[in-house]
Amino acid sequence: MKNLDDAEFAALLEIANPAVFITGQAIVRQGEKGDSIYIMLEGTADVILRREGQDNTRVSHLSAGEVFGELALAGRQARSADVIASSVCKVISISVVLLNELAAKSPGAAFKITMTTLEIVGERLRAANRKYIDSLAIVSVLATDSTIRVPQTPALFAMSA
Repeated sequence: MKNLDDAEFAALLEIANPAVFITGQAIVRQGEKGDSIYIMLEGTADVILRREGQDNTRVSHLSAGEVFGELALAGRQARSADVIASSVCKVISISVVLLNELAAKSPGAAFKITMTTLEIVGERLRAANRKYIDSLAIVSVLATDSTIRVPQTPALFAMSA
């Protein structure tokens, strides 16, 4: 996390849970309960959205320094996507319990992590809002187009004798 100074980062590393994931391994799984955020120290990972009956969709690519899983701190909800290592990844996870412990040892570090988490949630909410507004604009254009287009497939309209 880039906004932590050396002492704050050292305090974080003292309590955080480090883990290494190999290429193709799931760091988090969509649908599982979560109570931790993750900081990518090294490597890259893909955020994959799985939807029943549809192809998986890569919605984001993460690299060193990025934070993910932030919604788990806000409500301990089910994970909204898979995060799959696309290279060897070294991450640290910070649960709500560990964040509270960090707040006692290094309040500045805990505050910065919390503020970074809020910034990430805000950025992602704004991006989702932009996509929603764009989709409404497309629907509006389609709804006001008075031309009805009928596909030219004679087999659908052929009448049997």
